[in-house]
Amino acid sequence: MANFLLVKEEIEEAKAKMQESLSLWLPKYQLVREGGLDPSEFDPVEVCPLSYDARINTSKLLIELELYDEAAEVLEGLVEEEDEVVDTWYLLGWMNYLRGQDYWGNSRFYLNNTKKLTAKFGADNPQILQHAEELLEEMGPGEDSEDENENEFNENGEEEDLESSSGEEMEH
Repeated sequence: MANFLLVKEEIEEAKAKMQESLSLWLPKYQLVREGGLDPSEFDPVEVCPLSYDARINTSKLLIELELYDEAAEVLEGLVEEEDEVVDTWYLLGWMNYLRGQDYWGNSRFYLNNTKKLTAKFGADNPQILQHAEELLEEMGPGEDSEDENENEFNENGEEEDLESSSGEEMEH
């Protein structure tokens, strides 16, 4: 319903429907994530009846409705569940970019992870990688650029610490 209302450009009504939808599952989901509830006491479907893909789509709507805090909560939960999904990292990067310059450090982190995962697994949607690179270029290297690239993936797709591996290579 929120998507339908958004298409009709009834933004406030769409936000209200999205908030109503979130109220049905997000609070219990947050409690389980934060350790406030024992996940073994609940059927996973009871805690969150939405599939991974449905939650990605929900986060896209939340971003479009500028409900960034809620989108961040959903996306961070998705990353905790499965940290090798390119779309999730990209959406976190895009969302933080949209939030403004105060969030660009976060955006760089997520978009750099998008690039790393795309290099490791390939891309179902090459436009995501292209857009991530455009955003990174637009934001520039930032103050934290030295730390961003400390870990890279080697040719086997395994993450390695560049500082320690480059020192070892020089010794050999």
